[in-house]
Parts: sequence; C-alpha cells; structure tokens
Amino acid sequence: MFKRKTEAFVEDITLLHRFLSDNGSENPLDRENTPNIVVVEDDIFLGQAILKFLSGFKNFKIKLFSSPADCLDCLTSEYKLEMGPFCLLTDITFDDSSIDGLSLIDLLRDKGLNFESIVMTGFASIENAISATKKGVYHYLTKPFELDDLRDIIIKVFVEKLKISTFDELLVKNITEFKVKLLG
Repeated sequence: MFKRKTEAFVEDITLLHRFLSDNGSENPLDRENTPNIVVVEDDIFLGQAILKFLSGFKNFKIKLFSSPADCLDCLTSEYKLEMGPFCLLTDITFDDSSIDGLSLIDLLRDKGLNFESIVMTGFASIENAISATKKGVYHYLTKPFELDDLRDIIIKVFVEKLKISTFDELLVKNITEFKVKLLG
C-alpha cells in the first residue's frame, strides 16, 4: 500500500515537472526555499551523471563536490548561512582522502548542520551497512543503481524525514492544479 502511494506520488511529480517544463511556466519550486542536495562523489563521471539527472528536475538545488574536504570547507563556511536542511548523497570510499563518507556525516553533524544522508558504495559490506545504520543514514545504495530510484529516495528524504513542508505543499498544490487542467 505504502509503495503504491509513493509510486503514484513520484509519477505525479514527474508529470508536474514535465508540465511545467513544457509550458515554460516558472517552476514554483525554483525559489530560495528549494530543497538542497549535496553530492560528494570522487568518480567524476558518476558525479556528473547524478548532477545532470537531478538538475533536469528543476525542483532541487544541487551542489557537487569531488572530496569530503571540499564539501566540509564549503558547508562550514559562509555558505552554511544560506543553506537550510539538505540531503547529503555521499560515496563511502574516496581514493584520495583521509575522510570517508561515514566520517563526513559525523563531521557535518558535529558542525550542527541539518541534513539526512544517503550513502552509496561500490564495495558493499555488512560492516559498512551496519555502520551506516548506526549513524542514522536514511538509505544505503549499492552501485550501480538506477538514477530514477535515487530521485525517489531523495524525494522521500525531503517529504518524510526533513519535513520540508513548502516542498510538499507546493507539490500537492501544483499536482492538483495540473490534474484539473489535464482532466479539464
């Protein structure tokens, strides 16, 4: 039942996005309260693919970092003042870093940032999954994964965990208006 409702919700979001894009209308989600996504991925191709895919939906502000250190520098600087709750999507293992994705989560929490995290890894293990769960990670993704699945998980993070009501309310309002226009 829950899965069916979630799938219908995601379908509605996709239809709404297509409607807003096709009609050249201003997307009401392109405002200061737009949900933020922070992606930390050292695989440049995967990072760019995620960025390009999620950017196509216009209802997210996305910031991509190639290392945990770059992410920490930016998010703990003046940029922190501009940023509300966000979804952190991070790899667990980084080739050229002394900080892994799970440590990054701890460091960002220590800085008082409001976020939920999704971790991804090409080296899945029971130990990593347990560590991620203990740190309160929302979802553990094993590479390769479908980008549509990632988008669905991110939407759930904003609606269910971060309780970004403006995001949820705007989606519901605009989905309803879209269905009224569509059905006449």
